[in-house]
Amino acid sequence: RFSWWLNDNFKIHGLYARSFRAPTFNDLYWPREESFWEGVSVGGMEGNLNLSPEKAESCEFGVSTYFFKALWTDVTYFRNRAEGLIIWNPDANGWWRPENVSTAIIQGMELSTDFVIWERLKANFNYTLLYAKDKDTKKWLVYRPRHQYKLNLNYKTENDWTYDFAWRYVTKRFVDKDNLDSLGHYWVADASISKKFCDIWEFQISAKNLFDQDYEEEEGYPMPGTQVLTSLKCEF
Repeated sequence: RFSWWLNDNFKIHGLYARSFRAPTFNDLYWPREESFWEGVSVGGMEGNLNLSPEKAESCEFGVSTYFFKALWTDVTYFRNRAEGLIIWNPDANGWWRPENVSTAIIQGMELSTDFVIWERLKANFNYTLLYAKDKDTKKWLVYRPRHQYKLNLNYKTENDWTYDFAWRYVTKRFVDKDNLDSLGHYWVADASISKKFCDIWEFQISAKNLFDQDYEEEEGYPMPGTQVLTSLKCEF
């Protein structure tokens, strides 16, 4: 890994690494669990004792810039080549098992920007462009969206109130290794308000899935609708 400041406002950075990952206990020994819907089998999950370890090479290169101390931007290209990547895939009957992908290529670009809109209002924007395929079959890897967008806004008042808003958008994801089925795109937003008092106390009220979007991150598992949560923290 390296990082080099060319001047006060411009930096380049990079990384090269090799990695090895053995199958987890769950990958190997997950007990056979069958699921039923109205008395009919709809598949299930089980481990795979024939898995091989993953071996991977990773590299990335990026540039970071600062403008007038109010705008920071980083653009990074990354590429991972994995031999024997372990992925849980469903078969035609709905059975999920881990298996090795002979050669997987995962590459793309990440853009991250932090900027001060005005003194107490800050924003962060992230975008990821991804290419993730099985090199042999040319099929897209499961649950790997091509595009992801994230936006965060943070506003702090003089009397210790903090307002946060987070939004993300995810494009479609294939849910099977043959790329016949996919989950559609979705967007979701969260928000929170917090207040510090007496130096050690913080009260927060937050809303998850603020606009009650109907979406799934994994097929067959709908995410909760709007949730309102409160918390009280004390730090000594």
